[in-house]
Amino acid sequence: MSSELGRTLTARGKRSAPFAAGVVAGLLVAGLLVPLLRGGGTTVVTGGAAAGAIGAGLDPSSAPGQGAPGSADAGGTAGAGGNTSTAGSGSQSRAAGGTERTSAAESRSQKAGGALETGIRADGIHVGVLIIDLGGVSKVGFSGGVNGLDPASQERWYNVFFKEINDTGGIGGRKAIPDYAVYDPTNTETQRAACLKLTDEAKVFVALENTGGYRGPDLRCFTEEHHTPYVSEFDRYNVDEVRRSGPYLIGYGMSAARGVANAAYEAERLGKLKGKKIGIIESERPGDKETDDAGLVASLQKLGHPVASRYVFSEDLNTAATQAPLAVHQLQAAGVDVLFANTNVLTSTQFVNAAAGQVYRPQYITSDWYGLGTDFGAQEMPASFDGALAFVAERDGEYNTPGRAEPAVDKNCRETVQKANGDNFDLKSNQNAVIVQTCGVVRLFAQIARATLSNLTRDGFAMAMQRLGRVDPPRMAPGYFASGRYDAASQIRSKTWSVGCTCWKITEEFHDSRV
Repeated sequence: MSSELGRTLTARGKRSAPFAAGVVAGLLVAGLLVPLLRGGGTTVVTGGAAAGAIGAGLDPSSAPGQGAPGSADAGGTAGAGGNTSTAGSGSQSRAAGGTERTSAAESRSQKAGGALETGIRADGIHVGVLIIDLGGVSKVGFSGGVNGLDPASQERWYNVFFKEINDTGGIGGRKAIPDYAVYDPTNTETQRAACLKLTDEAKVFVALENTGGYRGPDLRCFTEEHHTPYVSEFDRYNVDEVRRSGPYLIGYGMSAARGVANAAYEAERLGKLKGKKIGIIESERPGDKETDDAGLVASLQKLGHPVASRYVFSEDLNTAATQAPLAVHQLQAAGVDVLFANTNVLTSTQFVNAAAGQVYRPQYITSDWYGLGTDFGAQEMPASFDGALAFVAERDGEYNTPGRAEPAVDKNCRETVQKANGDNFDLKSNQNAVIVQTCGVVRLFAQIARATLSNLTRDGFAMAMQRLGRVDPPRMAPGYFASGRYDAASQIRSKTWSVGCTCWKITEEFHDSRV
């Protein structure tokens, strides 16, 4: 892969970024591209901060025990999402701050006043679909964008899975009708425009997105502003995005706060924290520090480990690039020898390179949050990153071990597209990853919607999701939805970075997470 990832970029207003096409594709697949293109001041924090009340939901005592939905010992067959118990929740409740909304008085697809719910019309249920357009890459010098990931190909793959829904009875006899909106990740104005096209113009019932690309205000355009359920393959959202989105933000993955909390418990289990001084690098992006407070710092405190030093990088990538040497100096002076990397992949890479230049090599630990635990996320790391640990729920790098079998759920998604239109890509390809992620979000929408038939409203949709129970999604660990639990993944595995293959090697298989 190209070294373009290491270049500094500006990301404000109408902006573009100089990425090579292959790197852009990789960042897209890993759900990392748009978080990089968000643009800030500088804050330096030393010492740990007490977690707020939101951290109470991350207490492992409230996590499911053996045999609970999502447990390796749970009975039944994974993947369908049966009527399993909703007791227990490993994630913070979306009800915090008064964001919970219910509609018990509403019935079927009608609101209390008798009108049909937004997005449900005579021709069917209108589903908003966000399509990423990488043509902006061409505008900055890379002709043709990214071959095979153009909007037309993405729509073709989505159409396969919508046809699958409609060929199997639709949603209670109604057709699921996709309404597409294209956005350019190098131009944030198009991201809000796509939201408004789907919410204000198409007036869709629900929105789907398969790359984890929408964050912050563009995400909240759907959830907070328009009360539109938003279903994503990923769920790396921070506590601010979670809280402000209320019950409308739904994902197969693991929220950022749960991800960093589980990283702390896993590192402790493996003996990586005993007698160590712990540090954190993080971003000033709204909600990020609070996420670390509630998830990572609170968990470390419960384990008896204080945080020796924290460095908060500017959200502006150009500014953050100048801060790397300062961060290295601060953390090295504090004696930090275990460092949790909880900021974007570009800033993390710049920090590790700066640290290597100062002969500073702490034990690096990361999670799913910003995608550093993916092969693409860490591809520009220097040799000093060798041996870094990632504790993740996402199934990235599945084929770094020769002979590893294709997961059955992923295979089914791939073969469904192959049978429908002949598309068949290498298992390691970006196209195959996007097909599988597309399959995941469309099938999750159908599963929730079909469970919502007695109350087919947006609020009913959010309520029905909480009753799904166990799910076994593509490209993600098994998990479950339950009351107050909107991010499903309930298992985690460990990976170790290998400089030999420039990739993450799976070192432990999936097992139940602590929170």
